[in-house]
Amino acid sequence: MDDVPERDLATLVVTRWGRLVETGDRYEPYRLVDPDGVNVEAVAVYFQELLAAGKAPSTVRSYGMDLLRWWRFLQAVGISWDRATRAEARDFSRWIQLTVKPRRAKTSARRSVQAANAPNPVNGLPPHIAQVLCGHRSLDTTMGYKAIYPAETIEAHRAFIARRRASRPSEEYRTPTEEEWDAFLAHFEKRKVSIGTCGRAFSSPCVHEHACVRCSLLRPDPAQRGRLEEIRDNLVARIAEAEREGWLGEVEGLQVSLAGAEEKLGQLDRGHGQHTAVDLGIPTMRGDR
Repeated sequence: MDDVPERDLATLVVTRWGRLVETGDRYEPYRLVDPDGVNVEAVAVYFQELLAAGKAPSTVRSYGMDLLRWWRFLQAVGISWDRATRAEARDFSRWIQLTVKPRRAKTSARRSVQAANAPNPVNGLPPHIAQVLCGHRSLDTTMGYKAIYPAETIEAHRAFIARRRASRPSEEYRTPTEEEWDAFLAHFEKRKVSIGTCGRAFSSPCVHEHACVRCSLLRPDPAQRGRLEEIRDNLVARIAEAEREGWLGEVEGLQVSLAGAEEKLGQLDRGHGQHTAVDLGIPTMRGDR
């Protein structure tokens, strides 16, 4: 970095290049656009990663404002974002301290210094954010400034779990009693029925009063297809008998059960089709990019 010329940041003119646009779309709440209104693709991809990680739109806006300043600074010094080096990150940090209001400069300068010093994922700026700020094509370049060890990531995750547990009722994490454990195991033993397996949640009642053929939570057993067909044929015969004898009160209930039996047979048919072998062809090697 000795051959990098010193920039006169005090006289540097940074124009109001581009802007951060609020879209009103919850899937893309903000866009960073250039003076022509064209979306900056690198920032758009980063915003999507933030949202996928569960970050709030306010967080996207906060980082968006910082990235807008970074892009304007790069325009002023004549460096494209994908050609920026650590020297630009250093000068950006110095420029922020010289020009931004003191209260705001504290936050922005800290982020920029952290980016230039290759922050760690536990208590500093995440490496992928530093990658964008520094303009690196690959995260490996950013990670090269500081070794990020798996132990740090593991400790950060453990700390997150500890914070989540501290915010929840302590009784959720107590050791269950013998009676509670036996009841839990008994629930799974009672899920097995004659035509399949009941999928209802633990400690929840049977909403169909054990009329399993009607229940959408029943997972039919392919080995019991013959039994299901017998149940269906029996229901058809009972409906015919009820209609013949004028037992109209019986007909409606039997028709509900018949629809359930036919649906279970349809599930078995669809499940059988899912196990059909599919020819994926012969893999080919792609050429080097």
